[in-house]
Amino acid sequence: MKEQSSYAFAFGGYSRKIVLRQTLSSLYHLSLSTLRSASIDKSVYLIQNGADRFSFIFFRGFGTGAMHVLCGLIVGGGLAYTWQRTWLKIAGTCGLLGAAITLHAIYNLLIAHGGAAQYIAYALPVLLVAAVVGTVVLTSQQPVALPAWSLFNKGIPGGEENQRIEFLQKYGWEAEVPPISEEEIVIPAEWDEVYTGYASLQQAQGFNLDKLRGKTVTEYTYHITNYPEKDEVAAHILVYKDRIVGADISEMEQGGFCMEVIPG
Repeated sequence: MKEQSSYAFAFGGYSRKIVLRQTLSSLYHLSLSTLRSASIDKSVYLIQNGADRFSFIFFRGFGTGAMHVLCGLIVGGGLAYTWQRTWLKIAGTCGLLGAAITLHAIYNLLIAHGGAAQYIAYALPVLLVAAVVGTVVLTSQQPVALPAWSLFNKGIPGGEENQRIEFLQKYGWEAEVPPISEEEIVIPAEWDEVYTGYASLQQAQGFNLDKLRGKTVTEYTYHITNYPEKDEVAAHILVYKDRIVGADISEMEQGGFCMEVIPG
């Protein structure tokens, strides 16, 4: 058994710092904030107009609350993705804010128009939020790899040889069987700068090594046969409790490249 050390990996451009649990926490508090904003809006409306149309206010409350949550999710979820990519930070942030503002403006215009358009405006954000929640529930039941900005990565089966090979093939990699090596390694409890970069590479694919600090995992190394113009390329797959918890494609020689198995 050995500790997985930083010398085995070389990186270029992997400075992604967004952590999945931070994203979850941020979106959770953002949703609470938008709901509080909607509650204040309804309270002001009730004070100004009285309770004669309480049923209308109740229905309006669901629509407006859903709209605020939807705008918050657009911005929060989008930022979790764009801020992993330096070239997207400024343009992505502006685009997300613009999208949220535009969506809310359309909602306001429909409300101001009155009639059937008003009720469509109230119903639409509720339906969209319900669709998002439904998609999340269904997705969370599937054993698929999700990117770092996804909130519901449950891991991928990897206890069997065929599961690991299918995982590689799913993302376009062909590997020789049996593996070059199979060994137990320990995820370091303390990370240096290079290993932090490696953890960021895993984070970008939806894997969270932070939860595995000090844990023993099994590393399977496979020879990749279809990497363009290079032969000495291997896939490393980390397995913990029969689930794939990390993977990379890298050159076998010291100082070579290291990249994601799952495209970003």
